Amino acid sequence: MNEQGGSPYAIPRISLGMKPYIFIPLLGVIIYSLWESDAVETVTAPVDVPPIEHSASLETMVGHCAECHGETGADSSGEEPYLAGQNIDYLVFAMRTYTMGIRHHADMEAAISGITLKDVKQLAAHYASQDLAWQGDGVGVEAFPEFSATDDPLVGGERLARSQCASCHGLPVQAGVPKLNGLAFEYLLGAMSEYQSQQRPHVIMGEAVSGLSIYELEQLSFYYANQPPESAAELPARAVGVPERVTSCNGCHGDDGNSRKKSVPSLAGQDRDYFIRAMQSYQQGGRKSEKMARAVASLSEPEITALADYYAGLPHQPVRVRQFKKPKKLAKACNTCHGYNGHSQNPSRPAISGQVEGYIVNALRQYQHGERDNNAMRKITQTLSQLELLAIADFYANQD
Repeated sequence: MNEQGGSPYAIPRISLGMKPYIFIPLLGVIIYSLWESDAVETVTAPVDVPPIEHSASLETMVGHCAECHGETGADSSGEEPYLAGQNIDYLVFAMRTYTMGIRHHADMEAAISGITLKDVKQLAAHYASQDLAWQGDGVGVEAFPEFSATDDPLVGGERLARSQCASCHGLPVQAGVPKLNGLAFEYLLGAMSEYQSQQRPHVIMGEAVSGLSIYELEQLSFYYANQPPESAAELPARAVGVPERVTSCNGCHGDDGNSRKKSVPSLAGQDRDYFIRAMQSYQQGGRKSEKMARAVASLSEPEITALADYYAGLPHQPVRVRQFKKPKKLAKACNTCHGYNGHSQNPSRPAISGQVEGYIVNALRQYQHGERDNNAMRKITQTLSQLELLAIADFYANQD
């Protein structure tokens, strides 16, 4: 029942004279609301759990779980979640998601395959009855010791730029190589990821990024995206006239050489010699891109040179960079469901204060990629960087 005494599923009164363009969308909302309410109810309904039966069957099940979670649910190798003291309703729901195909994990699916709902409830009751001995265990413990989630990404990015990139690209710039300052974060991250995976074969670049984690690639991308490009006064003299073939570039790279697409590089102000080599590489098949190969296939050397001169003299307008949020600010979005600093008071939401950092990171990433079916969590995570996901995990792991 709602606060006015009506049913939570009450259908609004609909006038027969209602216009179709109002009625049809409203009908859709009503149907969705009924479906959504029923779905939530099946997930969050309190679990009727009988007293724990300390049977051989329960001991066997706990023994299987102990291999990863420990006998009391307070152990982890760094990726498995702590279970001790979690709310029983949440534990039952979490285990059932693996049998329902909402969550996917081979070990978990195998572990609970064939067990009854009664067994699930008994397991949940066993772990829910344990003390929260794990809370605080994550304080000061980093799942990724080579990388600190508390690092300012600009500071970390500059450190990496000096050690990994400056010898070729210079700080701030060096002739004959691509200028990275002010390029879109998304483009830089995608390009380095392709060098790392060998989708872009390049010996020097492949070696430079081969040992970097996704967090370090993001730091580098964030650093360069935030650096100001050369001023108009620092650019070479602007070419006279506009090359005839430039129209074939405008659709992706922008009318003025400043790309409006985050995954496509801006060409304005780019190094002339580098531009020429890049176009030749696309023509010769060294760089793999069907779209670029088609675009440059018929270009002559004079036309490539004319384009290089033209773009080199155009001022580069840097894209707006979304600034990463601080861990505590990111966590505010989580407090509504998981409680202040992760101390959940909601029976359908897990406590995450002091939870295993590696587990939180992996879970957030699975929600982000749709590997865990939860619309709310996917919406929250889909726009966040891997650095921000790690920062959230690090924040909660350090709560006691």
